[in-house]
Amino acid sequence: MSRENEKTLEVYNRLASYYISNRSRKHGEEPAKYAAKCEQKKRRMTWYMEGMSRNPSVLEIGSGAGDDVPMLRELGCRVQPSDGAQAFVDILQNKGYSPMLLDVSKKNQISGFYDMIYANHVFIHMTEGDLYRIMPKIYGSLRPKGRFIFNVGNIDAEGGRKSGWIDLPGFHHLGADRYFQYWKNTAIITLVENNGFVVDKYQVYGGEDHRRWIEICAKKT
Repeated sequence: MSRENEKTLEVYNRLASYYISNRSRKHGEEPAKYAAKCEQKKRRMTWYMEGMSRNPSVLEIGSGAGDDVPMLRELGCRVQPSDGAQAFVDILQNKGYSPMLLDVSKKNQISGFYDMIYANHVFIHMTEGDLYRIMPKIYGSLRPKGRFIFNVGNIDAEGGRKSGWIDLPGFHHLGADRYFQYWKNTAIITLVENNGFVVDKYQVYGGEDHRRWIEICAKKT
């Protein structure tokens, strides 16, 4: 695990409750905007999952408060939530899920095999070195033809934010800096392909600066 990821997890463990309450407050203030984002996410996931067998087993990496679990279940997935921060694991447990404490940046392998692995707004906190170590573990934990769906912060747009320690505004505000890593499209796609995946689909979405993302659906060959 890099020191950047370790320190970011320390921040989430300390401030998870504040992070969730702040997000909930902002979503409550802008319900239509939040509902539209959720619907857009669901449409993207439906597109990525085209052609998959029914009821695929899914490992969600970095589930946080479990916001995406209902969506994945609605799409027919059998979801295993997980997070690298014990504070979020406790919150997931209190919601009635059966979460797994999992920090994929550590040297240990992922237990089990899955039809799909999903990580939303997680790898933005990983350094390049972290992702180089993580990709082979993701590949090895997918069944044949399995899919890996994830996103990272994007800097192909002019004026994109540089990597480093940041405390974002709005509902992402936490009151403490976390590490953020931003990628050019070609760099993250090359990294994925160099680890045996075929990039099936990808989209760039969001606004400028820290709100811009590239999301990738990769298939195990």
